Amino acid sequence: MFKRLLRLQSVNLGFEDNAPRAFDFRGGDEDGGAVTALPTEIVPTTANLNSSISLFKMYGVLFGVSALFAGLFFILAKWTFDYFKDPKGLRRYPNMHFLSGITNVPYMLLSEKGFRSKKLLELHASGMPVIRVGPNSLSYGDTRAIKDIYGHNTKCTKDENYVVTAGTHYHLADVVDKKEHQRKRKVLSSAYALKNLEEWEFKVADKTIRLINQIDKRCSDYGHDEIVDYKPWLNYFTLDAIADIGISHRLGFLDQGSDRT
Repeated sequence: MFKRLLRLQSVNLGFEDNAPRAFDFRGGDEDGGAVTALPTEIVPTTANLNSSISLFKMYGVLFGVSALFAGLFFILAKWTFDYFKDPKGLRRYPNMHFLSGITNVPYMLLSEKGFRSKKLLELHASGMPVIRVGPNSLSYGDTRAIKDIYGHNTKCTKDENYVVTAGTHYHLADVVDKKEHQRKRKVLSSAYALKNLEEWEFKVADKTIRLINQIDKRCSDYGHDEIVDYKPWLNYFTLDAIADIGISHRLGFLDQGSDRT
C-alpha cells in the first residue's frame, strides 16, 4: 500500500467550477489497485479575488449613488412641505426668485456676486414694498419698518448670520441673545450719557480743529479750484475721535491724512 499527496492545478474531476483543489490520493498497491481522489482544500486564484473586488466596488458605487439621490429627495421633499405648510404666513409676499420660498441659495448667489442691494432696490422701486428673499427672510423697502425691526421694544431677533460672522466674543452689533444685548447696551449707555459726553467735549473739539486745518490747507487763493474728497476726512475724524474718547489713544489719522497705522 502506498499514499501520495499531489496538488493538481487543472484537472477536471466533475466539479461545477474549475477552481484548483488539492487532492489526497489513497488506496491501491503497486500492482494497479484502485485509487481514490479526495478533495482536501480550496485554493483561491487571482481571477476569483479580482472578481470579488470588482463586485464589491460595484455595490459600493450603487449604494453611494442611491444614498445621494435619497438625500436630495429628502431635502426637496422637506423644502416643499415647509413651503406649503407656511407656518409663518410668508407665502403672501412676492418672491425675489421663484426658489426663494424654499431655499436661500438665490439670495446667497446674489450676495456673492455683489448685486444683492442693487437687485433689491430695483424690486422695491418697481412697487414691491416687501419681498421674500428666503424661506424665513423678508426685505422691507419702507423706512417706517426700521423702528419696528431695530427698535428697543421690537419682537424681532437677529438672524443666525450674525452668529456665523461673529468673532470669539460677541459685541453689541452681533450679539443675538436679547438679554445679553440689553446687558451690553446698558454698560455702553452709561458711558455715553450726556454728563460724560460733556466731559469729553474738548477731545471732539480738538479733532474738529484738526479737520478744519486740513481742509484749509487744500483751499486755494490763486483762482483755481481743487477737488477735495470729503468722505475719507470724515472717516479719519470719526476714528480719531472715537479712539481718543474710548481708549484715550491718538491715532493721528487727521494729521497724516491716511488711515494707515
